[in-house]
Amino acid sequence: MTWVKICGTTNLDDALASSEAGADALGFIFAPSPRQIDRSTAKKIVSQLPPQVEKVGVFVNESTDRIREIVAAVGLNAVQLHGDEDAEFIRQLHNGWSVSNENGPIHIEIIKTLAVNPGLGVRANGFAGSPIDRFLLDSASALRGGSGVSFEMSQAADFLRRYPRTIIAGGLDVSSVAGLVKEHRPGGVDVVTGVERVPGRKDHKKVRAFVAAVRHADSPQQQAAISQARP
Repeated sequence: MTWVKICGTTNLDDALASSEAGADALGFIFAPSPRQIDRSTAKKIVSQLPPQVEKVGVFVNESTDRIREIVAAVGLNAVQLHGDEDAEFIRQLHNGWSVSNENGPIHIEIIKTLAVNPGLGVRANGFAGSPIDRFLLDSASALRGGSGVSFEMSQAADFLRRYPRTIIAGGLDVSSVAGLVKEHRPGGVDVVTGVERVPGRKDHKKVRAFVAAVRHADSPQQQAAISQARP
């Protein structure tokens, strides 16, 4: 099943609507952005979300200490690094986790964003051996997130075969996501502007339609049709 993340969450009403629609994860942006959220507000939202919904903090060129501090304070269980962070930074971040609950240490998932442009595979090779759980691909013009700019999926086809858990972002909406999922079978999809009514505020009808479109594309009947159509 394709992992669905609704990013740029700024308020409880939108967060609950996304969760009720069936989103697997919600993203909270702690970097400068029209969708930036402070840790106090994020903590209040996270405390009222179901445990099965992943809570992802989005950071851009932030220090490891501040990332770890926010993760622990808010109750996040994943981080998305959307800047120029390299493999050594990720190793340092991973090695410094000290988040735990009554059941012991908590695994904090690390997602690294890469821009889709020439040299994508080479840049991914630079992270070999580092504790990255997933890559997220976005357009080069949207590397700092939230522009709604898409990229040509043919540029990422080889990458998806090599890293099947990769998340696709950039310019997705209800009209485009089902076709992308059916044809390319990414590990996940990430949407911001495609489900908003204004920056930082979700259109709940669009959120429900987006998640439903992904689930329909994931259905066994759709997957069987795709398999039969392939040579």
